[in-house]
Amino acid sequence: RRSTTVEGNRTSLAATWAAFDEQGREFWLQMDALTDTLDGVVDAAFAGRTGEVDSEFSKARASGSSPAAIISAAIRQVASLHKMMLAIEGGDTVEFAMKRAAPPVHFTREPKVGEALRAWTPPRLLRAMDQLAEASLDIRRNAPLADPIAQRTLLSLAMNARKRA
Repeated sequence: RRSTTVEGNRTSLAATWAAFDEQGREFWLQMDALTDTLDGVVDAAFAGRTGEVDSEFSKARASGSSPAAIISAAIRQVASLHKMMLAIEGGDTVEFAMKRAAPPVHFTREPKVGEALRAWTPPRLLRAMDQLAEASLDIRRNAPLADPIAQRTLLSLAMNARKRA
């Protein structure tokens, strides 16, 4: 009789783990899609692709990303770009700096991140950090205008990237 109870518990545990695994896979697929949309809008902005910023911003919003989350992703990206730019100024190649970044730049993002690294200088990236920090504060202070504040900031970054130092 005891072995039947143990077998029943094992079967129940296996079913629970199978359900958890399915939910976990679904969660990670959703998170991966969300990250892709954030990467798209941020990469377009820093690469100076003004035409893509609006469409990528719309995709990010449609996927459920808030304007604050989009600006936060841009802040993380500008910090990463700044760190890579300092490595490049220290003698690294653009490609090596992207591979050495923590985490390394995914191969699908390398073209746009490479464009961004060629378009920006460390002082200009510091100014972009200030601009993004101001936008983040403005979004919290004025939530009804969060969408236009975030979109305007990203378009401004894209325009600045096109100036190429």
